[in-house]
Amino acid sequence: MDGEASKPTNLDSKAALYVCEDCVQGAVCHDCLLEGHRTNPFHRVKKWTGNCLERWSLRQEGYVYSIGHPGGRCHLVCGSPPRRMTIIDINGYHDVDVEFCWCSLLSGNGRQENWEQLFAAGLWPASLANPDTAFRLQVLNNFITHNNTDKKSATSYAWSLRMLTNKEDPHSVSNAYKTFKNAARLLRWFDEHLWSGQYFGMDNYIGGRRKGSTTTYCPCCPEIDFNVSHDEVWKAKEEEQYALFPWR
Repeated sequence: MDGEASKPTNLDSKAALYVCEDCVQGAVCHDCLLEGHRTNPFHRVKKWTGNCLERWSLRQEGYVYSIGHPGGRCHLVCGSPPRRMTIIDINGYHDVDVEFCWCSLLSGNGRQENWEQLFAAGLWPASLANPDTAFRLQVLNNFITHNNTDKKSATSYAWSLRMLTNKEDPHSVSNAYKTFKNAARLLRWFDEHLWSGQYFGMDNYIGGRRKGSTTTYCPCCPEIDFNVSHDEVWKAKEEEQYALFPWR
């Protein structure tokens, strides 16, 4: 529980009991809380208990995150209850009721799998079979950026997410380190293949490069059949061979 020394000044109304840490606004009532977060399901919320602001969640107020229907609900849910999931974002863990979409049945192509719908919504599922944990792509990209710039480890980053969720008792928060690490590795692998052009079959259009290479392309480095010919390599002066073509 996070306690504040004094009651917020704009909590004069008994209905305005909720404060969102991620929204630039004051305290709001139950209806305004849900309406204002129709497309922001992963915000951190607190509730006024009369003495202090207590850690709360949108789920505890009946919020359901409907995938494929931003701010709305799927009309073909067939009465099935939402799936309770743990969604991990930059600001920590979130307990969310997720409602998957059935609209793809109308196209005759069959219903999309849950993991496919999560990917389409920008969420990386921890598993493909009945996922109950997912990571937002923003948190994975944020970690990769920190790892590349200041060498922050997945262990410390995963721990900081638990601290953001419950700084008084982070050990009470489930440890998603292993699945987080695996998801970040896979995303990095996909990004490398996308940036290098391997995802688009770049080897079929550019010759001279090592097949399947995902290294960062340097236009200054000599590559046979791309920016330098065989004759230029073998006919180069002796003093140029070790400087320009060390792999000769």
